[in-house]
Amino acid sequence: MKKGVKIFSVELTLWILTLLIIFFSIAVLRYSIFKRLKSNSAPAFLESEKIQREVFGKIMPHHDIKIAGSGSNLPLVKVLASIYRQINPQSEITVYESIGSSGGVKALRDGVIDIGLVSRPLKDGEKKYGFLEIPYARTIAVIGVSSDVLDDGISTKELIEIYSGRKKRWRDGRWITVFQRESSDSTNEVFFRFLPEFRKANEEAYKTHRFRVIFTDREMLDAINESSGGIGPVDSGAIVSQRLPIKQLKINGILPSYENVENGLYPYVKTLSFLLRKDGTNEAKEFVEFCLSAKMSEVILSQGYLLPKK
Repeated sequence: MKKGVKIFSVELTLWILTLLIIFFSIAVLRYSIFKRLKSNSAPAFLESEKIQREVFGKIMPHHDIKIAGSGSNLPLVKVLASIYRQINPQSEITVYESIGSSGGVKALRDGVIDIGLVSRPLKDGEKKYGFLEIPYARTIAVIGVSSDVLDDGISTKELIEIYSGRKKRWRDGRWITVFQRESSDSTNEVFFRFLPEFRKANEEAYKTHRFRVIFTDREMLDAINESSGGIGPVDSGAIVSQRLPIKQLKINGILPSYENVENGLYPYVKTLSFLLRKDGTNEAKEFVEFCLSAKMSEVILSQGYLLPKK
């Protein structure tokens, strides 16, 4: 009996010691965490930057640039980004698919991208963010048609008749396949500014669902290119830079060319701009500076775009 009591006493002592060790370990751990939080020592990622400062005299660049916004900018920006990567292979540049000018503004505002792309002037409500708006190119807004369309020009009267549903065939009798962009599209806005009747025809077509409405530049180009007798508002630069077989119609006999834009005969033009935060990364600023260089100006012109007005 005494032997049994002795064994039980030893086991109880061991259990008590074990519990004391566990409580002591928890207390030490909590104290260690509390001391770390109270101390001025930086977490690992900040310690890394501290080491970089000590070794290199500065924080080494992260080489990660995220770009997004208007689809009108994408063909040219993708070319510029590709050249930049070749010259700076350590740089990581991601050019996302179209989220529109408004989407680019919001994404930059929220800090999820480094550079926003816009193809229209900033709205009053967007100017309050204080972004740096940097024009880098212009593109000519055109009425594009499928390669099987024999017409090489259109009058503004005919254009309005087509979108009003009154004119339904091309001159050779081929049916016209009409494609619309949404009313807020920047290419549409260029034509609306000069042709209020064209705006009215589009608004009526939206209400009656008369035509197919397309929401991105890429889809509009594909729709015209793949259709028979197709027509829609597009950008000249996107057609030229991607070597697409889409015809660009003369409007009222005026060819959509560099010369006719510069001499004021062809007014349908829009400006493409970068948006930067004033506290943006050095990498983003360096990329924009690269795009504004003399060498890249040559590339911009070779891709079918115009340089911004000075």
